[in-house]
Formats: sequence, C-alpha cells, structure tokens
Amino acid sequence: MRRIGPEIVALAATWVMALNALGAAAQAVRRGATLPSESLACKVMEAKEAAAVKVTAVLFHQAGLPDREHLGEWLRNNDGASVEFETSDGRWHPATVFRLRNCFGRGLLVFAAQSAHLEEGTKFLLRLPEGGVK
Repeated sequence: MRRIGPEIVALAATWVMALNALGAAAQAVRRGATLPSESLACKVMEAKEAAAVKVTAVLFHQAGLPDREHLGEWLRNNDGASVEFETSDGRWHPATVFRLRNCFGRGLLVFAAQSAHLEEGTKFLLRLPEGGVK
C-alpha cells in the first residue's frame, strides 16, 4: 500500500479550509453582511501559525471595552466574511473572519501566513473590503 506524504495531507487540509471559508462567506452574503463603511479596532489575544498548511489563525477581541457590543454584533452579521486587516506598517491584508459562538465578543481571523505577522497584544484595524463581501 502506498503512503500519502505530508505535503498531500497539508494540501488537502488547505482545500478543506478554503471550501469551508467559501461556504461561510456565501452564508454571510445571504444574511446581508455589513457594508464596508467602518473599520473596527481590534486586539490580538493569541496567534497560531500552522506552517504545514501556511495559515495563521488569530483569536481577537475589541481593542477598547466600549466597542465590545459593537464588535459582537458585527461578528454575528459577518461570520465567514472575507475581510481586510491593517498592520502597523499601514498595509491591508486579506483574511476570513469567523464568529466564535462560545467565546462572546471574540473572533477568529484566518489568513495566509506569509502575508502578515500578528502577535499577542498587537492592535489592528478590521474591515470588509471595498465593495462588500467578496
């Protein structure tokens, strides 16, 4: 019997994550995702990089306590949406955002690991891309 190499497993995992993100984005469009008229200030709680699949996952919440309810509502309306986040160098990076149902007011940001680096405590801006959900 032939063994499947780690590269094939990593590729398959990447495809599964991409398909899940596309399905979630389609659901967000059907729910009427928020228009890209706002940027939300957020703060990284934890960041993990999966080198094998070249993906970074960031657990985040609002940067300031007064924005907690607003971010929670925004995440409910935009679960699975394609978004952009701004790093300290002023560049915007594409990502997918997910609402974590059991972690109130917290989101999960997933993006290509080589595109940007975020670490615990880093503040960033989050928005929908121009033209709405892609």
